[in-house]
Amino acid sequence: MKSLEDDKSNYLPVLELKDILILPGTVTPLLLGKEESVKSIEASISKYDSKVILLFKKEDGFSSVGVEA
Repeated sequence: MKSLEDDKSNYLPVLELKDILILPGTVTPLLLGKEESVKSIEASISKYDSKVILLFKKEDGFSSVGVEA
C-alpha cells in the first residue's frame, strides 16, 4: 500500500508571488526572476498537468524556494 508521502499525485509545485495578487479565473503574465521559480513552472507543465499552487507573499522576509524531485 502506498503511503501519502510516496504518492506523487498529492503534490503540486508552489510558486511564491511578490507584488501581485492573481485571482481565480484570471489570466495574468508571470515575470519569473528566480531559477527556482522557473523550475517550478517547468515541473508543473511536464509532471502536474500544468497545475501549480500560487502563494501571495504579504510581508518581505526570508524565502527559500526549491524544487523537490
